[in-house]
Amino acid sequence: MMKEKKQFLGQNEGEKVLYVLGRHGFTLLGEIILPLIFLLLSVVGMVMFFYNYQFFLIGFVFFLFFSAWTFYAYFVWTHDRYIVTDQRIVDIEQKGIFSRSQKEATLDKIQDITVEIKGFWGTVFRYGTVIVQTASESSLTLDDVGSPEKVQQTISGLVKENHNKSNQKESVLQQLADIIKGKVDDSKADEGFDQ
Repeated sequence: MMKEKKQFLGQNEGEKVLYVLGRHGFTLLGEIILPLIFLLLSVVGMVMFFYNYQFFLIGFVFFLFFSAWTFYAYFVWTHDRYIVTDQRIVDIEQKGIFSRSQKEATLDKIQDITVEIKGFWGTVFRYGTVIVQTASESSLTLDDVGSPEKVQQTISGLVKENHNKSNQKESVLQQLADIIKGKVDDSKADEGFDQ
């Protein structure tokens, strides 16, 4: 039997990934528009001053700087991920090229799910923040996800499904305990007749 390939670091054995969400594409545009403009200006400057070594070199340095800035913004945007599994929600936040943090909320600990859509662009392009409140003091914040209402409904459905499964397990365990207790009581009663 082949082992299933893990889709993210820290994935539990048998845990199924249902959704992998990222920040909305429009948020990337907001982060890279300025470096892209300066990147374009540096290319124009290099072409205009191609024969002037000093100005060309300055334009090339600006080109490298703004290329790195654009790459950095894109890298962080592509590696920020929200993973919804059949057991929990995982927030993987890329904080830099070599730094990331990971927070999670198990489905049985989720108490409330709130959606916030702010501003003109969030309303037009339908992206916003989903706040997952847990039994602990901290909450999980899924920033700038597309269709946040659908994400909220999906997570709510998973939480209800998990709650129902948990209740069924408790019911079965209680029935088993009652059966075992009944057998123990019956055997004690049988012992009383033997005397």
